[in-house]
Amino acid sequence: MSTNLHAMMRYRVIDKCLKKHNVSWNWQKLSEACYDFLKDDYPMEKRPARRTILKDIFVMKYGNLGYKAPIAYDRQIKGYVYTDPHFSIYNQTVGQKELGEIKNALNILQQFSGNEKIPELQEVLIELEYSLSIQNKNKPVTIIHIDESLNVLKKQWLYPLLKFITAKKCIRILYQSFGKDKKEYLLSPYFLKKYNGRWNLIAYAHEKKEARTFPLDRIHEVHESFKKYKINKGIDANLYFKDMIGISKYSNNQKKEIVKFKALSLNKDYIKTKPIHSSQCLIKETEHYAIFELNLIPNYELEMELLARCDEIEIIKPKHLRKRLLKRVKEFIKLNAE
Repeated sequence: MSTNLHAMMRYRVIDKCLKKHNVSWNWQKLSEACYDFLKDDYPMEKRPARRTILKDIFVMKYGNLGYKAPIAYDRQIKGYVYTDPHFSIYNQTVGQKELGEIKNALNILQQFSGNEKIPELQEVLIELEYSLSIQNKNKPVTIIHIDESLNVLKKQWLYPLLKFITAKKCIRILYQSFGKDKKEYLLSPYFLKKYNGRWNLIAYAHEKKEARTFPLDRIHEVHESFKKYKINKGIDANLYFKDMIGISKYSNNQKKEIVKFKALSLNKDYIKTKPIHSSQCLIKETEHYAIFELNLIPNYELEMELLARCDEIEIIKPKHLRKRLLKRVKEFIKLNAE
């Protein structure tokens, strides 16, 4: 049984409602509770229909999620109840298939957990992590929480795209680059990457016959396609991004290069203790400067890293990178000169 994020959240709300034994829960009240919980943070134009709530109850009752919730309709109070007053979906073991689906949804929930506008997601996250950790004893307990910005458009594409990637299904998207008209792409989606607060889809573009990056905030539509999926032959996300910072390239056939630079003053200590890239090597160090080398694909994100320290950085090689940075600094001076 495939579980989407909305459905999983509704199961959680229904479970929470039915544990309140002093309240009569008909389908209308359950629908209202689900709507109140989801409306502020997920695109919902109307309350879940009777058919949706009854389907949720059916799924929870008959073991599709790895547990059988003892839900019954009490004609006397005209509402649904747990016949076992101690039951909760968080007390049950989950099958391996369902466990994988819940973990996928949990990965997305973790990106949202720092948003102060949706504090109840913190509670959901804690309950889910506790439930999953019972079944996976090797999973370390999370003791550090990192706040992340949710000021990102079109985050609703995350879970649908994750499902298409997992199922290895082709999709058609309507995409709009900045300053250009909308365009449709036929894609075999491979993986998702978040960089600098922005989610990106990396997918094989069938017309271009190459892998490309599509920021989610520029995607307007996503639809399943019945075209044949182009299998990703052994390239995972870690390998794909290993030789670059961020997500971009100057060109699709770009190769790695040695980037050598001199860092002055205290900036050398900052870069030494917080490397710009995993390939970073310290070549020489004195009291006043240090020389580093990177073996990576020069790109826009590398430029931004270096420009952020431009008053204490000297680019030794390659020359084309030095010229690009110099040109950008000159444009900055031109725009901001008095």
